[in-house]
Amino acid sequence: MIASLLGRAAKLVAISTVSPKLPKEMDLPVERRVALLRSLYGWTQEELAEAACVSRADVRCVESGSSTLSPLAIDRICKVLNIASH
Repeated sequence: MIASLLGRAAKLVAISTVSPKLPKEMDLPVERRVALLRSLYGWTQEELAEAACVSRADVRCVESGSSTLSPLAIDRICKVLNIASH
């Protein structure tokens, strides 16, 4: 449990201190930004889900553009990646 929390905290610190530069980031829909940043960080959907305190299915829904996902889950994922959710 503690190792998991420390790992999550380390990921959040890494994100907040080093953010990849995305050309024309605002031109990309949120699902593309999430998928692109997750890929740039070398994270699996499971790792992003753990850092954002959501399920892997939630990450998959965001990346696929599903409209059935709760705004709270979208906001949590975007906050971890340091991007706007809209």
